Amino acid sequence: MTENRFFSVAQARSILPTVRHLALEMVQTVDQMWRFEPDLELLAELSDQNAGSPQGTEYLHHLLQLHFRIKGIHDLGCLVKGVENGLIDFPHMKNGRQVYLCWKLGEDDIAFWHEVDSGYDGRIPLEDETDTYESPPK
Repeated sequence: MTENRFFSVAQARSILPTVRHLALEMVQTVDQMWRFEPDLELLAELSDQNAGSPQGTEYLHHLLQLHFRIKGIHDLGCLVKGVENGLIDFPHMKNGRQVYLCWKLGEDDIAFWHEVDSGYDGRIPLEDETDTYESPPK
């Protein structure tokens, strides 16, 4: 993740199409990985015998794809809070303190924020659509 990146609402919205694309691919990849659940225990047991399998290879491929999608979101400066539902936070400064702009796959826009320690259940609607960037305290 980009260190100390803070987004204004406008900046977060400007990268939302890219985040949306990566989040959708991330959720789809996780969905594909779940179909391997019945085989994972057996694959883990066989792994110490150096026994490979097509399912294991395919699972590892999906795991690698998931890693790249999460990394792509982090490289933009965002935080992945939910790989199964596409929950993404954008660091933001509000009234001199760090908070998160919050977006979830399926939502049309970034319309909520929450305190760093409150999470999704503490989401609050954005009051001002023109909320601007504040420099973080030094």
